[in-house]
Amino acid sequence: MAFVLKNFSPQKEKIILLSQNLGKIEIIKDKFNKNKNETILSSGILISFNPIKSKINSYIANNIDVLMVPIMYEKLEDLEWIHSLLEICYFFLPLDEPCKNIFTTMYKSFFFLEFNKNFSECFQPIKKLLTLKLLKQLGFEIHKDLSPIKTKFEGLVSTFIDFPNLENIESLKMFIRTLDNCDVNLLNLWILSCLKQHPNSNAFKTTKIFRI
Repeated sequence: MAFVLKNFSPQKEKIILLSQNLGKIEIIKDKFNKNKNETILSSGILISFNPIKSKINSYIANNIDVLMVPIMYEKLEDLEWIHSLLEICYFFLPLDEPCKNIFTTMYKSFFFLEFNKNFSECFQPIKKLLTLKLLKQLGFEIHKDLSPIKTKFEGLVSTFIDFPNLENIESLKMFIRTLDNCDVNLLNLWILSCLKQHPNSNAFKTTKIFRI
C-alpha cells in the first residue's frame, strides 16, 4: 500500500508515494497505464500496487488499485491539516528508506479524520498531537514540556484500531480537555520551529493551521 504524497502532473511525469514497505519512492508516470490511473492519483489517495525497480530512486508500478479516496470534509482546516502531513512526509523523508512507523501514523491520522465528529471540539488538539507524533518519528527532539503529553497521548491512541470505540473515545477526550491554551500554543510553536528547519520551509503551503 502507499499514500500519494505529490503528483507532478502535468509539469513532470512522476508521482511521489509513501509506501508501507519501501518508504518514500518515485514512480515515473509514463511507465504505467496512464489511461486508467492518471487522473485519479491525487495527493492523499491510498493505493495498492506492485513495484518494479527501474533505476535508483525510481519504480515502475503495475496493477494499481485505489483503496481509499479522501472524502470532502466539512471544514477546510481539516483538509489543510491532512495535506500538511503529506507535505511533511514529502519534504522531510529521504527516498528509498523504509519507514513503516511513518506510514502507520499517516494511516491512523486518516482514521481519526474519518471519525472526527466523535471528538467534536477535542479534534483540534488531536490534530496537533498527531503532527507532533509524526515529527518525533522523523527525528525532531521534543520540547521537554511536551514529552509527558506525547507519552500519554500515544498510550491512548494505541488503543484505537480500525473502528471507533466509545470508551476509548471518551478516555481520549477527557485527556484532551486537561490541556490548556499554553499547551496548545506550545504545540503550535514547536511544530512551526521544526518545519522552519527545512531549507525549503517557504515552500510549505499549509502552515497557517499551526499559527497562533
